[in-house]
Amino acid sequence: MPWVVALGFGTLLDQLTKHWAELHVRPRGIVTLVPDLLDLRYVRNPGAFFSLGAELQSDVRRVLLSGASILVLVLIVGAYRRAHAEAARVRWGLAFMGAGAIGNLIDRVRSGEVVDFVHLHYGPVLRWATFNLADVAITLGLCLLAWDMLRPGAAAGADAQRSTDGMPVAADRHERRHLNHV
Repeated sequence: MPWVVALGFGTLLDQLTKHWAELHVRPRGIVTLVPDLLDLRYVRNPGAFFSLGAELQSDVRRVLLSGASILVLVLIVGAYRRAHAEAARVRWGLAFMGAGAIGNLIDRVRSGEVVDFVHLHYGPVLRWATFNLADVAITLGLCLLAWDMLRPGAAAGADAQRSTDGMPVAADRHERRHLNHV
């Protein structure tokens, strides 16, 4: 079960880096790593991505966003269980997304806000939202899922098992009969 290891390691790494940011970045304000490109700055985000929902009342926001995270985790587990064992890219993508969702959920349950500390920018031209490693994991997971969906043959069901004659292996006799007449 390598996905469980990825899920646990990703969540642990997210929480450790947030704790590190609390201890080392927060007291210093902004830490420039690459001038005009990458800074570390400690921010507590009360909302979801790009601060969506931040204007909601604190208790409502905490329950709503925590509930949404739990629902997403249930959907991720369900999708993982339905994914074929050979669909490694999909399973890894779901594991990364799960780790990110758990990491941010821990913050929401603990304080009602998510700790963000990585800030990308390009001078005055580009100012990206400040984010954390959970957000990176979620984005990586989404990219893996998109890559799997966009690869040649994905829309035609290329993951379906195929027999030696190249025809999809049908789940039952009725379906096989239908495939033989096509």
